[in-house]
Amino acid sequence: MKRFARAFLLSCAGLLLAGSRAFADDAELRRISLPGFSIEVLEGKVISTSASPSEGKHVIELPAPGILEKTLEKAHDVGRLVIEWSSQPLSQDEWKKMLLPTFVDALNSGANSDNQLLKEAASGKDRWIYVMGTPKVPIGFGVINCDTAFSVTVTFTRYRDVERQFAGLSRIVNSVQCAVTDANRVRPIAATRLPAKFGRTPDRDVQIFQALDGEQVLINFTQSDVQRDPEVYRKIVRALLKNALGVDVPDSQLEILPEGSPRPAGKSSLMRANFPATQEILYVGTQYCPAMNLSVISMSFSPKSTDQLARERQSQVGCPGEESTESPSFASIADAACSAGQKQFCGLEQLPE
Repeated sequence: MKRFARAFLLSCAGLLLAGSRAFADDAELRRISLPGFSIEVLEGKVISTSASPSEGKHVIELPAPGILEKTLEKAHDVGRLVIEWSSQPLSQDEWKKMLLPTFVDALNSGANSDNQLLKEAASGKDRWIYVMGTPKVPIGFGVINCDTAFSVTVTFTRYRDVERQFAGLSRIVNSVQCAVTDANRVRPIAATRLPAKFGRTPDRDVQIFQALDGEQVLINFTQSDVQRDPEVYRKIVRALLKNALGVDVPDSQLEILPEGSPRPAGKSSLMRANFPATQEILYVGTQYCPAMNLSVISMSFSPKSTDQLARERQSQVGCPGEESTESPSFASIADAACSAGQKQFCGLEQLPE
């Protein structure tokens, strides 16, 4: 569950970024400053940007290529350079084992089946470049871990040629100069209003709440409105279930529930993943927070799961700044149960996996 949460919640937005245009290898770059770093970018129209110091995105739409660029430089008609920053970095090993397989699986959903990891290489200390997709439609991802609590990700799909795509992205990734402050390392905290039986576990990567009866709620964020394309979002969830949990969930076993009550304020959705082999159910709830351009992702599990219980739990999670009730530590709840004679909970800081 925890491993799935980390993979799912840190990658949703990256899969939704696409577009490209070609440029000469000596194309001029200009340096811009963003929260926690500066980077050299191509000229283009800024579609959106964020002032958030710890979770943000800067999107540049590149000018359309000319006929010669399309013909000789294998340029696409539309291009984008997307730069994201986050207080939730992933290691190279996590990218290799969790995110990259997830991306490829999502790309290969439906009629598309020939996408793969095409090229990868380190680009200096704590910097990596990956190109995936197909030789004619390569997608580039650059990763820069400034430190253990702040990272930059660059998504670039400009060439219809793997080597040119790789070289162009390398220039941009190598230009990143980190200037991280404490404000850049602060993670957003979701509002919670969970029942008193829940206690929070000591985990930095995600907010995890557990109860002695086995019920669990995991919460974290991903950038932008990941619900804007329901088909792509569905593919992402399926791919992550497969790669993070090792379970291939058929499309028929993943359901988007109809709107019900209670529900969070604003734009939200609730998915149910059924696991017939174990007779377990996992719920994935999403709520968009427009003030921060973030989506809160909450996953809930209970030995006695029902759609109504999942709706209640999702309604008890909200965007940062909403009304919130502090939960005690799970360790304190376990200690109280231990003192009352339930020795199986003695010394527990979290439920056994």
